[in-house]
Amino acid sequence: RRVFAFAQDMLRCARLVTMPHNDEPVSIRVGIHTGACVSGLIGTKLPKWTVLGGTINTAARAEQTCQANHVQVTEATLHLLGDQSSQLQPTGGVFCKGLGMLDTYLWAPPKEWEEEEDLPSDFFDEPEYEG
Repeated sequence: RRVFAFAQDMLRCARLVTMPHNDEPVSIRVGIHTGACVSGLIGTKLPKWTVLGGTINTAARAEQTCQANHVQVTEATLHLLGDQSSQLQPTGGVFCKGLGMLDTYLWAPPKEWEEEEDLPSDFFDEPEYEG
């Protein structure tokens, strides 16, 4: 739920940012999958913290097949969203390289965000998370 809320916040903030070379709004997409993964430092000369595994690959495929300025989640994530799952629409499945057809669900920002010229004054208040 926190990752989904974070993804929504990212979309809300990104639409207020413009590209410096053409003043076009920044466009992002988010893919979320739930499952096991492994993380750790990789490399010796310039070690980098990274996250690996099938879960990460599936999330990347969900992002790659997502519409711009939307959040796409897999069925594994949908089941964990509780009441929030009613905000998502089934895509009918997307074909993902190496995975085949993947059942996914799409979240679109609410229309009222289109009218906003700035974030609400309480946007940066500490959120109250359930569970």
